[in-house]
Amino acid sequence: MALSQSDPQAKPTLISRLSQHRLNSSAMYRAVYQSGTLLKSEHLRLRFCRAPQDDSISRVGFLIRKKSGKAVLRNAIRRRFRRVFQMNHSKWVEPNWVVFDLPPQPVKCVLSVLVHEAEYLLGQVSS
Repeated sequence: MALSQSDPQAKPTLISRLSQHRLNSSAMYRAVYQSGTLLKSEHLRLRFCRAPQDDSISRVGFLIRKKSGKAVLRNAIRRRFRRVFQMNHSKWVEPNWVVFDLPPQPVKCVLSVLVHEAEYLLGQVSS
């Protein structure tokens, strides 16, 4: 039996569950950049900080510049990073705010390499 959109008992969709995990203001990004820790790999930078005491969930943001490629590529990268975050944030003991920062030069690697680097860097956050 399929769940209808109007059914109040329906489980939230993937998008609505992820939307609560977004860094959604410039103040949140500023907090991560000012007080956060920077982790680097060859093609990716990841900044993170512990979430404030009044925020009990981990949040994610993306900084992917237009010079990285066309919109289709940038959106594909965002989707892959969002999936990596979704798979890893539940392993953390404390909630973190995380920003994936793709440097401004055009992407010269395969998406799977970026995903692997993102997984590795998120593993560093939890340790």
